[in-house]
Amino acid sequence: MNNITGEEDMIEVDVSPYTLEKAFTDYKHYLAMKPLSKIEKLVLYTLIVELTPLGVACKKLKMSKYEVIKTKEKALRNFKANLKRIIKENK
Repeated sequence: MNNITGEEDMIEVDVSPYTLEKAFTDYKHYLAMKPLSKIEKLVLYTLIVELTPLGVACKKLKMSKYEVIKTKEKALRNFKANLKRIIKENK
């Protein structure tokens, strides 16, 4: 039976909230993540890599739920825009 989390396929990578871009093996994704602000990377790391529930993340980050959600949305929007720009530049 397959592990739902896919942990058996995980590669050990030295990733921290401030070097989140190291999680990407595709160079385009690495370049798209790198310019994000420290707080954007920290929020993504806390919510996605650590799988911290929103309420716990808010306490850990000392931010309101609104601030965490908006920062996550901004980070993902910036990542997508960066990735789109990089792909366009390399055509």
